Amino acid sequence: NEITSIEISEGFTKIGSYSFYQNENIISISLPESLISIGDYGISNCSELTNVYHISNNGLNEMGENVLYNCSNVNKVFVPVEYSSFKLLKYGIGS
Repeated sequence: NEITSIEISEGFTKIGSYSFYQNENIISISLPESLISIGDYGISNCSELTNVYHISNNGLNEMGENVLYNCSNVNKVFVPVEYSSFKLLKYGIGS
């Protein structure tokens, strides 16, 4: 069986660079409130990824480049209203 949904447990603070790079099975990923850092291309090139959930803006303050680069099927990124356009651009979303 292939894992298609990932929920990172509360308490994790970092997703390293290229951690989920080219994981073609992930459809959705949920990031914990405790997350403070995502490295360069941390979740990039995930061709089946469609939804990203992050419920808090309290701690995520270090984002590498193109965190969601080339995840062309992503159609929903659930983030707090307070997210700045800068943070969304660093995710690799927007223009």
